[in-house]
Amino acid sequence: MSDKLNILKQFLGFTETSEGAFSSSIKGLGSANLVSKTKGDRVIWAIVVILTLVSLLVVYSSTGSLAYKYSKSTESFLFKQFAFIILGVVIIYFAHRVNYTVYSRIAVILFLISIPLLLYTLLFGVQLNAGSRWIKLPVINITFQTSDLAKLALFMYMSRQLSRKQAVIKDFKKASCPSLSRLVSFVY
Repeated sequence: MSDKLNILKQFLGFTETSEGAFSSSIKGLGSANLVSKTKGDRVIWAIVVILTLVSLLVVYSSTGSLAYKYSKSTESFLFKQFAFIILGVVIIYFAHRVNYTVYSRIAVILFLISIPLLLYTLLFGVQLNAGSRWIKLPVINITFQTSDLAKLALFMYMSRQLSRKQAVIKDFKKASCPSLSRLVSFVY
């Protein structure tokens, strides 16, 4: 229980002060403070910003006929995209604050969950656009593409496997072959 509480505190960015009270790293998110809290490669952050701006441009320029068809303005689609961008940036911010070992533990669980989900989709998936690639979530009545979860799970699992083989990473047979055999068995 204490382990789960510590993971949750770490995920939310709480740090323990000398008085024993918890202070959040979310306080005072000024621009200088935000830059100091965003760790990581500046190139990756620049790519995120560029892709975000391109998505706004693409959505705004391509929704003219769709807006005309549904009697809406193109700005409504732009604001909807902007809301999704804000949500995505918030998720990225909190996800990059989590210790990477948490992702390592989650990787195995996601990998094991994605295999039966893919089989379920193959056998009982919802038929959309001449393909059975979706499952319908019963409570919220939304379709979900299980291959997206499987891609994320596979990426995280392979990263975990390769990071565990750091001592022999330059030897192809010892490091890459076992991971690639799992990958091939997962794909086929």
